[in-house]
Amino acid sequence: MISIFCLCHDDSKKINIIQFIKEISVDLMFTQKVYYLGPEDGYTDAYSLFIKALEGTKRVAVAKITIRSSTKLCILKPINGSFIQLSTMYYPNEIRPSERIPNLPREAQINLDQLQLAQQLIKNLSSSKTNESQFINVGQVRMESLIQSKISGQEVIQIDSEKNESHHIIDLMEALQKSITLLSNPSTKKNKQKKKESAL
Repeated sequence: MISIFCLCHDDSKKINIIQFIKEISVDLMFTQKVYYLGPEDGYTDAYSLFIKALEGTKRVAVAKITIRSSTKLCILKPINGSFIQLSTMYYPNEIRPSERIPNLPREAQINLDQLQLAQQLIKNLSSSKTNESQFINVGQVRMESLIQSKISGQEVIQIDSEKNESHHIIDLMEALQKSITLLSNPSTKKNKQKKKESAL
């Protein structure tokens, strides 16, 4: 185990590296919280050197850090060559065994036609890079809008969403087919492209 003395001078904030591994070896199940890790004044060169070293070897660091008197496992990952992302991790004994998951199918009957449609849908929605602008916290946006309406003196009306919910049983085959047809429609692709261009 080694200590990164170069990132700060405060011993209480010292990060102890256990080993270096490939990012693909990190199981997302163990991820707890994600933080930005920055250097203190006077340690920026060492910080940048560490980022370049991780990127050059295509590795992430497995380490231990003490937060509020609790020692946690963490992963240090370089992001875009500019900063380090610190993800705290659960210890293996803190993860509930998968055997405790209720109602897991033992011998599921897979319909081949449904499987092909599902795989086609996955291919149509696949991308080489995550577009962060597509992911919006709708609840947060709605809440901010309500707050602004209150501030401006507008009347806020709460709608009971449960009354508007429909509880229909959806045919999986039909739903998959509709999704693929929608994605394959040239006009749909053209509209999506226009939205992307207008967002730039």
